[in-house]
Amino acid sequence: MIGVAVLGAGRMGRIHAENVAASARARLVAVADPVSPAAETLAARLGADASTDAQAVIRRADVDAVVICTPSDTHVPLILAAARAGKAVLCEKPLAVDAEEARATIGRVAREGHRAAVNFSLAASAGLATLLAAVERQEAGVLRAIELEVSFKAWPRPWQSAAGRWLAEREEGGFTREVLSHFVFALQRALGKAVVETSAPRYPGDGTRAETGLSARLRAGAIPIGIEGRVGGEIVDFNRLALVGDRRTIAFTEWLGKRDGQPLDAGGRVAYLRQLDELVAFVEGRPHKLPGFPEALAVQQTIEALLE
Repeated sequence: MIGVAVLGAGRMGRIHAENVAASARARLVAVADPVSPAAETLAARLGADASTDAQAVIRRADVDAVVICTPSDTHVPLILAAARAGKAVLCEKPLAVDAEEARATIGRVAREGHRAAVNFSLAASAGLATLLAAVERQEAGVLRAIELEVSFKAWPRPWQSAAGRWLAEREEGGFTREVLSHFVFALQRALGKAVVETSAPRYPGDGTRAETGLSARLRAGAIPIGIEGRVGGEIVDFNRLALVGDRRTIAFTEWLGKRDGQPLDAGGRVAYLRQLDELVAFVEGRPHKLPGFPEALAVQQTIEALLE
């Protein structure tokens, strides 16, 4: 079993900590959060140690891997601390707020041979595997286009209300960074790097809040990709990715959880535990599906181009 420390006791930190604690292949060693009650409550519930000092937790001899679920502007210092300590890293997206800082971090990690990956939760999903197979086998026929649509009744979504202002504001937040990035990751893994040809994000007039809509056209190789995203309407959270071929259209919905209306994955904890299996393989030096830092940066570059 590998020893795992979770840095950050917010929503994603809680999800990762609970899944590590439920795994037969990993052990939750510690939870670190600058808010002491948050760390203590989560750690006590799961039988782990609590700390307000992430650096000290990283240095623990019984920690093999750290999962970074802290605010984006803290990612790089924690990644570098884990690298110095020889620990594997699984970091929540984005790798860094600033693309230049992200590139510098990638270069250092590569030069020094550290083990580091970014957590795109679709990486180990049955839905992504099915999407990749459908593209490779031309199950829709010759692929003519890809259509991606997302919509939300409100942004941030109600369960994200504790995330703070950053998720609601345009400097770091918005549904393009938070949600579309997962689908851009899936598409770029299937088709290669996408180029943004046109993009029209729509913003409120207050100069502060994140986008309320996005219409964009991208191209991955010869394949055009159309994206439509909006905030408003009655559906709380909707997403649909369609492969449009010359024989048929294959539609994936519910975070690639359904293909043409048929379930592909149990979702929830099963999907997260599958991702955790990939982390164990990563730590042990075996083949895995987790995206490395260069792949994650390529996603971030596409997302930021959509918002320019």
